[in-house]
Amino acid sequence: MLTRPSPLQLVFDNTAPGLRPVSVPQPQLFPVVESSKSRFFVQVGVFAAQVYRADWRNFVIAIAAVNAFRFIASAWTFFYDVDIDLSTYHVSKLAQISLALGALYLLTAFIQIFGAISTALVCP
Repeated sequence: MLTRPSPLQLVFDNTAPGLRPVSVPQPQLFPVVESSKSRFFVQVGVFAAQVYRADWRNFVIAIAAVNAFRFIASAWTFFYDVDIDLSTYHVSKLAQISLALGALYLLTAFIQIFGAISTALVCP
């Protein structure tokens, strides 16, 4: 059984002399609907469209800087705990865990710093 192919989407109108673009009606992004519930979702959609057009660079840089500071403070705490574990409690296994956690927090701080610097250096 033969099936019919889908209609062509023409860019130019070939029925009239001279090639002119086909006028295609543009769909509305946010149609106005009368119910209050759907009107709420239309307003949310408009707000989301405005948010996505906004520039997020300064916000991302600030959050990355705060996280880097937080990770450096945590790393410092774990490195301080290494000294306490070795000198006060004489527990070398716990000191090794604290050292590893401090190194991981320091690594994540460097990743956050790298992200903040790379975001700041990208041309808008």
